[in-house]
Amino acid sequence: MERVAELLALAVENALTRQALKEEKERLRALLEVNSALVTHLDLEALIPAVAESIRGVIKHDYASLALREGEALHMYPLVFPLGQQIIGSEAAVPLREAPAGRAILDRETKFFNRAQLAAINSPFAGRMLHAGVQSLCCVPLQGGKGILGTLNVGSTKQKSLDPNELGLLTQIASQFAISLEHARAYREITELKKLF
Repeated sequence: MERVAELLALAVENALTRQALKEEKERLRALLEVNSALVTHLDLEALIPAVAESIRGVIKHDYASLALREGEALHMYPLVFPLGQQIIGSEAAVPLREAPAGRAILDRETKFFNRAQLAAINSPFAGRMLHAGVQSLCCVPLQGGKGILGTLNVGSTKQKSLDPNELGLLTQIASQFAISLEHARAYREITELKKLF
């Protein structure tokens, strides 16, 4: 009987290890795809859709956006349609302090928001998020060499936050994206300088 219990425990441990290895393999595959997409695009207009496509298959979400800091404003880019477009609309620039992403930038850390916390922001942008049905939101800062460039934002119409594996993956995607964003900005500056000569 003791031997049967040992074999059963070993089988359960084996199944759990297999599942963990499968999940890690998927995470690494996703990171490789993200990296491949990011290194092939040097201009911002091509980089943003690459990010959208990268996170679409690996993180369960209903809303995703990119917020890039420009002084005291955030330039918002929807990554998921139609919900992202519905929330951001034609108002692509949002005051830094009126967007959940602004809180993550100012505090220099990943921020999670539930419905009540979004309502507490009390801004037109947060109101549009609530009206669209967003129940939970995660804003991950894009840390560049010269500070926070913006945030990668993922939301859900369900009251759930990301699980630790999804958060880890989103954080790694944000790190890769921040590097690519800096490269894209440098490429744009070099292109503009070449036009002057």
